Amino acid sequence: MNAQTHYSKSSVLILSAVVTAVIAIVVLGGGKWFKKVIFWESHLDESVYGLAIGGPTKYGGMQVGRVEAIDVVGDEYGSGPSKDDLGKRGRSEVDAPTITIVVKPGEGHSVSLGGMGVVFKVPGTATGGAFAVVEHPIEPGRLVPPHVHLREDEYSYVLEGTIGARVGDKEVMVGPGSYVIKPRGVMHTFWNAGPGPARVLEVIAPAGFEKYFVELAEAKEPNPQVLAAKYGVTYSDDWVADLTSRYNLKLLGQ
Repeated sequence: MNAQTHYSKSSVLILSAVVTAVIAIVVLGGGKWFKKVIFWESHLDESVYGLAIGGPTKYGGMQVGRVEAIDVVGDEYGSGPSKDDLGKRGRSEVDAPTITIVVKPGEGHSVSLGGMGVVFKVPGTATGGAFAVVEHPIEPGRLVPPHVHLREDEYSYVLEGTIGARVGDKEVMVGPGSYVIKPRGVMHTFWNAGPGPARVLEVIAPAGFEKYFVELAEAKEPNPQVLAAKYGVTYSDDWVADLTSRYNLKLLGQ
């Protein structure tokens, strides 16, 4: 009986100590201990300046944590370690940032390309670079210069108006609800074939080429050849005379 009493008292003491320790953790800084901690690692194959341990890490322009370590990586990330092969390892002690899941009508940064607009709806950063989505409002009678993409495919969905398109040797006229597929490596163009405004949703896969529109619109003295080469696109005048004559069109910017 005495042994059982001693065992019960010991259990109570141990339980009390555990409860006291938990209370102490919560009261004396447990909030920090129990925050969501997210670890991630990034690998870069180019020089990075201004990166320092303890420095801020950002997501969508918002600080979400700090850099915990900087290391040189090995062969598993390329041809071998070099001063430019940096691995960043960070830790965030806040909840993961809220990701935008709704883009409402009228939202999105936009630029003008002289008869056609570009409204940025889904950036490549939101899809891991898999694709980007933009909208093109197009004035009546405007023709996009024929061109070929080296790196991406494009998928056009007509939202409004009548769109004419030529992809390779095929020419079509389509209305709202229609898709036009423009594979990489194939010359293509499109235009607003109707008397009223037209609007096209454009899926660019993989993402990246959408940045071309920003650079083209914001350049004070754009060099079309240099910028086009940078983004792997080649323009051609082959179809311009025929299309502008038959459909009474004007190239963008004219």
